Amino acid sequence: MASGERKLVWHIGHHKTGSTSIQNTLAAGGVDVHGKTVLYTSAQHNYLVQHFRDWAARGVVRAGANIRPGLGKTAEILAESDFDLAIFSGENFEGANASDFRRMLEEFFLPHVSELQIVVYIRPHAARIRSSFAENVKLGSFDGTVAEFYASFRRRIRYTERLAPWQDEFEDALTVRPMVRERLRGGSAVEDFMSTALGPDV
Repeated sequence: MASGERKLVWHIGHHKTGSTSIQNTLAAGGVDVHGKTVLYTSAQHNYLVQHFRDWAARGVVRAGANIRPGLGKTAEILAESDFDLAIFSGENFEGANASDFRRMLEEFFLPHVSELQIVVYIRPHAARIRSSFAENVKLGSFDGTVAEFYASFRRRIRYTERLAPWQDEFEDALTVRPMVRERLRGGSAVEDFMSTALGPDV
């Protein structure tokens, strides 16, 4: 990036695609971008989903906390910080309304950056169903069969239908990647995300 340019990368999951590993790496400061400053404001940004919903539905800007700043405080951090790359990651945003999400970015984020990228990973249907089924059974939130789970879950893996509004809103700023091990850089979700969002020199 040329001097003075500031990029915002928003990672919206999906679930079961290595999001926690990406977040842990960022929170631990495990990213080296050859002298560029990376801003990562919290361990993960799923907590901002409720802030987003309150703002989109009622115009409420919640205060948040020191380790989990709300939208207003986050805008202040972006305005006051010296950074080249600001990264936000929250897989719970996979279900967000794309139009409202753009409005949120325009209000709180985009005034402080010169470039935007939205990154989303999707997992093949069978693997996503199996993984989500196993997790829900483990947590005790589902006790039926795989077929029964699929009947209630299948809307979430209609990727074309779900991602079309994001494509309409963000066009070339949206990057969709397959969570397929042999297609990931280095076979790693973390390495693939960093190179997709930040470039091959990361």
